[in-house]
Amino acid sequence: SVTGVWQYALVGILTLAAIRRVDDMRVLWRYMIDAVMLSVVIRMATRGEVYMTHEGLNPMRLGSIAFGPAVYYSGTVAIVLTLGLGLLNATRSGWGKAVCIAVLLLLAVEQVSTFTRGGYVALATLALLPLFKGTRRFAAGMALFAGVVLLVFGRWVLPILFLRPISLEEPSVQQRFWLIEMGIGHCFDNFGFGHGIARYIMFEDPIGTGGETLATHSLLLQTAQMTGGLATLALIGLFAWILVGLWKVARTDRGPAGRTAPFVLIAILGWH
Repeated sequence: SVTGVWQYALVGILTLAAIRRVDDMRVLWRYMIDAVMLSVVIRMATRGEVYMTHEGLNPMRLGSIAFGPAVYYSGTVAIVLTLGLGLLNATRSGWGKAVCIAVLLLLAVEQVSTFTRGGYVALATLALLPLFKGTRRFAAGMALFAGVVLLVFGRWVLPILFLRPISLEEPSVQQRFWLIEMGIGHCFDNFGFGHGIARYIMFEDPIGTGGETLATHSLLLQTAQMTGGLATLALIGLFAWILVGLWKVARTDRGPAGRTAPFVLIAILGWH
């Protein structure tokens, strides 16, 4: 626990110390997006995956060399795509907007190609943008653009999105609930100090796939198993404090901070 979750608090403190203005925050966003785009370019040059490919009902899920397999990479893309929308909202030059739109379209294709339902749900949190006065106009334009895209390309994109359906009757969804139920019972192993870094618990697949073992597919539960439930509760408290502060700024500030905070808030909510 000492060397695990607590590092997030240290990184958070250092980040807050480095950010003095809204423009500093946007510079950080650009670095994050650049890191993902660099990994995409390197992957294309070395591995050359084809986007949105599948064999029948079996999708070839896109991962990343730097950010891990599809289930983890999808969360990263959801964050940077949301922050990219924040940059688009703040950019005033025509060329800047064109670059942002091109990057966002590529990230959207990356997200779809992960075939990760959690990633799709994470992007659904963008529906919160109309709650904030500073982003309502932008949210309306984004909804109009998304509607046009679906109208033109929907017949090709929608079937791909639903290759892995989101349904409570779907065996893989039931599997996730079972894994979460099993994982909760191990949140406070070893008196709340966990089993150690990268030592999360694997459970036997309940739907029967030849003895395959699986993790809980939950960031918080796996963190609790590794670095302990006590440290994980502290992490949850840290994020709750951050989210409350962002909510207050997004709802009350009418300046640049009020137009920036909603995207950070939604990025964090979607990632979780």
